[in-house]
Amino acid sequence: MAIVETPSPLMLIRASKTYNAAWFDGATDEAKISTAIARALLNGALAVFVDSSMQGFNIALIALVSTIAILYENLNRMSADRGDASVTLKPGTDVFIQRFATTLTANRTVTLGTGHLGAYFRVVRTGLGAFTLDVGGLKTIASATAAFVEVAHDGTAWRLIGYGAL
Repeated sequence: MAIVETPSPLMLIRASKTYNAAWFDGATDEAKISTAIARALLNGALAVFVDSSMQGFNIALIALVSTIAILYENLNRMSADRGDASVTLKPGTDVFIQRFATTLTANRTVTLGTGHLGAYFRVVRTGLGAFTLDVGGLKTIASATAAFVEVAHDGTAWRLIGYGAL
């Protein structure tokens, strides 16, 4: 069936140099994503797109390349309140905006899981209390402070890219 849109969506994909992991063969989603990354590297593409049906994969099984970004469908949302708990955030599984709206009763930590080029999180604290919220060891939101911390992965490591009081 012909694609009738003008310009063709395929032209947009080519222009953006993004491969869709669903286009590639593999017995598992991890194998498909790894193959897409390898082909993107070989062909000069810049990113691999992972649709919502493949999210929740095990990133430890992906052959990551520091120069190929991974982009996700449907993760540009806000989480429910993460509560009074420490958490580990996983790219490809957790939504981009993480909300801590409950009063903290102890110092809490947001651990940043295995990252890759293009991984991003914004941690928003509105629940106060006499305790801190450490985001990946990159920035600690002080006690009784409403603030946000933004982190991104540059292909090598997680980096602090933003902080502000609310």
